[in-house]
Amino acid sequence: MKREAVIKLMGGLGNQLQQYALYRKFLELSLPASIDDSTWFGNIPDSATARRNTLSEILKKPYRKADPSDIYRKSGRIPRHLPGFKNRYYLENTDDRAGGKQYAPEVFGLGDCYLEGFWACEAYYGDILPLIREEIRLPEVSLPGDPGQNSVSLHIRRKDYLDPENAALFGGISTEDYYRSALAYIEERAGAARVFIFTDDPEYFAERPGYFTHRDDETLVSGSGGMLKDLSLMRSCRHHICSNSTYAFWGARLDGGDGIRIRPSVHKNTQICNAADMHEWWKGWTIIDPSGKTL
Repeated sequence: MKREAVIKLMGGLGNQLQQYALYRKFLELSLPASIDDSTWFGNIPDSATARRNTLSEILKKPYRKADPSDIYRKSGRIPRHLPGFKNRYYLENTDDRAGGKQYAPEVFGLGDCYLEGFWACEAYYGDILPLIREEIRLPEVSLPGDPGQNSVSLHIRRKDYLDPENAALFGGISTEDYYRSALAYIEERAGAARVFIFTDDPEYFAERPGYFTHRDDETLVSGSGGMLKDLSLMRSCRHHICSNSTYAFWGARLDGGDGIRIRPSVHKNTQICNAADMHEWWKGWTIIDPSGKTL
């Protein structure tokens, strides 16, 4: 019987990368760990957007897969009345309004356990991001225009975030005030930049050229190459303006340069922004709230 942390793989690519990064942090701490990539993908909830295990497609080396019996034992599916059974299941709770917290470092001390969550907080694995970058293989791509241009990736997520249920949780965070303040912040410090828009709704912005800048150096790049190509293009930009989307976070995280990285003050409306905590947990990032204020 293996005694290790089993980390559940689920959700879209941004979430999968975070679950993998947590797994790699366990290994860097010399803590045994494996990944359960069968439970969620074998029975994707009807309420979830269609997903596939994209992580396995972009890793240079495979991760350790959890043993099915280990998954069964640790995830709490064995009846509690069995002799000697102890529930090893840990569900991440980032709902600040319900006693949760965005960063729970105690997960590294749980030992033999099953971990379910998205682990978006960069404090979990920020120090090993150079290692993660080396382990990821993305398509070779080039941004349109001059290779030496001052480029900004601007990610905006619309389609599923407009659904009423998702809008209640994720809406009103990455506002137009947020984006315009973020772009002004970058251009005040790094000069005029060519803006590359990445979005799940390219049709919307194709009909609205110059939406954010009112200039002709704003380029819509999403829509034809797929999410891996887009992620690689985001990574190759100099600066980054992220929406409250884990996919956007990874476009910035996979860029190892010294450009400006900006994120919203919260990811969900159930979270409360404590500026001191955010600067501690997201080292090197600029934090801007929905009103456009830099924290």
